[in-house]
Amino acid sequence: MLGTFLLHQYFHQCFLVGMRVTSALISACYDKALRLTASARSEHTTGNLMTIVTVDVRKIRDVFPYGWILISGPFQIVIAIYLLYQQISWTVFVGVGAQIIIMTPLQAAVATRTRKLQKEVMKIRDERIKVVNEVFGAMKIVKMYAWEISFGKKISSIRERELTVLRRYVWWGTANTLFWGWAPTMVTLSSFVAYTAAGNNLTPEAAFTSLALFGLLRFPLSMFPSLSTPISFFFGALDPTANDLRVSLTL
Repeated sequence: MLGTFLLHQYFHQCFLVGMRVTSALISACYDKALRLTASARSEHTTGNLMTIVTVDVRKIRDVFPYGWILISGPFQIVIAIYLLYQQISWTVFVGVGAQIIIMTPLQAAVATRTRKLQKEVMKIRDERIKVVNEVFGAMKIVKMYAWEISFGKKISSIRERELTVLRRYVWWGTANTLFWGWAPTMVTLSSFVAYTAAGNNLTPEAAFTSLALFGLLRFPLSMFPSLSTPISFFFGALDPTANDLRVSLTL
């Protein structure tokens, strides 16, 4: 019960910090946008700024609830492995080694691909928002020359390209979720198989105690790979946000 209370307070404080960071970044982006020079305004369109405020800042916020796992996770893993070593001896390292050698490179490759697709989606989204804002800004001219159909086709073609990349991005994100969901189960199975293959008798006492300890090991092992996607989003969103905060200002 105490653990549940402390975990609730932990997430409450993390989400609170994330919301404060989000508010500060949005305020800073709007403050900079209102004081852009003419040359900077040509580089940073309205669509680009709206994408930063509505998408990139939110992805930065999503890192905060689980960011502390990078600090607390290693301690949990070390303690759990030590206690497991008392139960199933050296075979615990077989499961951990399988996680490091097999799953970690796969998850890293999937996270890298996901980040590239995210950047591509953001680029196409900026292009679409730019065209939409141009149409709304010159609606009288568009109506006067009956350009609605041509602009509609242009926006639809950009949207189709965006959806194509977005589908690939969703599939790769799903693959990443499957990898980190399967990782803790693979660690448990490989450790038990190695323990019995070494000629040891897996008693109920050792099995159930080890399962409980693997349960403690499950959270950090599953969260470390799952953090790869939000962190890749974080760094992918941080670049345009940081660039927006550094643009030249009017006096």
